[in-house]
Amino acid sequence: MTNIHNNLLRSFAVLLLLLICNSMLADKIVRKITKNNAMFKSKKTVDMRHYGWASIEGGYHMLQEDFDDLNTLGGSAVHVGTGYEFQLHGIYTSIGVDFNLWTSSATTQPYNFDQRMYDTQGKLMTYHFKISESIERSSGVIAAFPIMIGYSFQGIHIGGGVSFGYNLSAKSRVKREYVTSATYPQYIEDFTNMPNHFYTNYESTNTEKLVMKTPINILGEIGYNVLRSNKYQKYQNMQSTILKVGAFIEYGLCNVFENELDGVLVEPNPEHPTQLNLHPYYNNKSTTEHNIFPISAGIKVTYMMRIPTKNCHCY
Repeated sequence: MTNIHNNLLRSFAVLLLLLICNSMLADKIVRKITKNNAMFKSKKTVDMRHYGWASIEGGYHMLQEDFDDLNTLGGSAVHVGTGYEFQLHGIYTSIGVDFNLWTSSATTQPYNFDQRMYDTQGKLMTYHFKISESIERSSGVIAAFPIMIGYSFQGIHIGGGVSFGYNLSAKSRVKREYVTSATYPQYIEDFTNMPNHFYTNYESTNTEKLVMKTPINILGEIGYNVLRSNKYQKYQNMQSTILKVGAFIEYGLCNVFENELDGVLVEPNPEHPTQLNLHPYYNNKSTTEHNIFPISAGIKVTYMMRIPTKNCHCY
């Protein structure tokens, strides 16, 4: 936990530094342009605005993969964030911090395996496990730092950018249903449907921590300022609050898992032969020749409040 706190403090420090540098750089660029450009020899107004914002996003989320024996069902994601936005004549840049709570589900194909052991009477047998389709439900929390640039006109805004994340926590819950039976060398038929002899239906579950890499995503957004009024369009420069409602998309650029060797997904429990030890697919499958990356899309609502500054720069 100490490392997580230290990383978060460093991240917030970097974010604050970027915010200050962004504001100072924008102001310096505007002053230089307006002084050197002949069109500003007469007194002109440069429309610069500074906003603080808070947003909430929600929608579909999935871990996209290309494994043949895994079927991704997807899940959901909720983002809550805050940050700073600078606007100059319709062009805007934005930085912030975003906390993402995500879930995603997947299923694996059914399969069978056998285990030679002795029964309760000391007789040698082959114990059969017939495993049906399993379900894995993964979830996690990510602290992300989005950087956006875009353009707004007539109340419509379109933007894109990139997000760098840090995994605060991630886990996966595995559930498998299976049927057991047994074969003895001295008998021809399989022994099935005998609960008293442990030949029946079972279910095993297990939850493990997921080991994930830092996610890097490209971002896109489009929306409309619902507080904008055509009736008072000439007073838009005086607008102190903005409410953007629109859609967003995030697409992962890199593999969020890095496993070099294949591990064991299912193994018998030596202390309880009827139980299975289960392990998450993402932690135990080699990803060196595969890709697993997040994709999210949904609705985004952003409330913005103007930071009191000088409304124009006149030279």
